Amino acid sequence: MAGEAVRRQLTLDEFLAWDGPERRYQLFDGEPVARPLETGAHGTLQARLGAGLIAALAGREPCRPVSEAGVASVRRARDVYVADIAVTCAPDRRGARLTEAPLLLVEILSESTAEEVRKLKLPEYRLIPSVREVLLLDSRDTYAEVHRRLDEARWLTDLVVGPDGVLRLESMPLEVRLADLYRGLDLPGPSPAAAGDAETAGA
Repeated sequence: MAGEAVRRQLTLDEFLAWDGPERRYQLFDGEPVARPLETGAHGTLQARLGAGLIAALAGREPCRPVSEAGVASVRRARDVYVADIAVTCAPDRRGARLTEAPLLLVEILSESTAEEVRKLKLPEYRLIPSVREVLLLDSRDTYAEVHRRLDEARWLTDLVVGPDGVLRLESMPLEVRLADLYRGLDLPGPSPAAAGDAETAGA
């Protein structure tokens, strides 16, 4: 897993009450794992998309985006993930560390997180009944995927490639050009990992 592991097994409740070091942690099979420090491109994409979601949800309270959102696995009792952004319409509860009933989950891919997101988090996100869409944005190239729920068993994957591509969500009224999200970012261009991402997106 990406990040540095802390060798201590925790239950879900223990993890939520745990006062760990001043870093962001996820829980994988009872083991707290620190998230890696990400690039400026990652942070810019997160901020710009978050601003777009705030605008799209204006007047639709309690619907709101949540950054660095805690998401509990429905299948793995001792797994808690941190999504870069989640959107929920559940009322806010004071002190809650988990995001309830997320409609949209967003992960920004990087060299250090892409494998973890695709092999572990994306399949788990699809099992959450409330989730309608999962958005993957690549911080290495101008590229996005929208995984959209069709029914209980089927998902459709839309690929959005290049600056002229337009990202459209159905879980909320958001439409944005990738050129606007990626404006001014110094990207390394397609990596072998990113190319593999595109080939396996619909798997």
